[in-house]
Amino acid sequence: MRWPPFFLICRKVLRRAHRGIQYVEHTEGDGSEVFEAVCKLGLEVIVSKKLNAPYRSGQTKSWIKVKNPNSPAATRALVGTL
Repeated sequence: MRWPPFFLICRKVLRRAHRGIQYVEHTEGDGSEVFEAVCKLGLEVIVSKKLNAPYRSGQTKSWIKVKNPNSPAATRALVGTL
């Protein structure tokens, strides 16, 4: 049996999620512009993968997570209201 690619599984699982995590379709382009848009939307984090890297479980250097320092979650952590 051949498993569907990782992103198809994520999309299926997250479709059932109520709130908090959002799957965004594949986007190519200037990472700083995408991150700026994420920040304007008030989202907490953006996760990116090197385009030519395979999907693998666990931590790898192919993935990078960049947090929005002005997101509601980050500001709650700063003032201690988590």
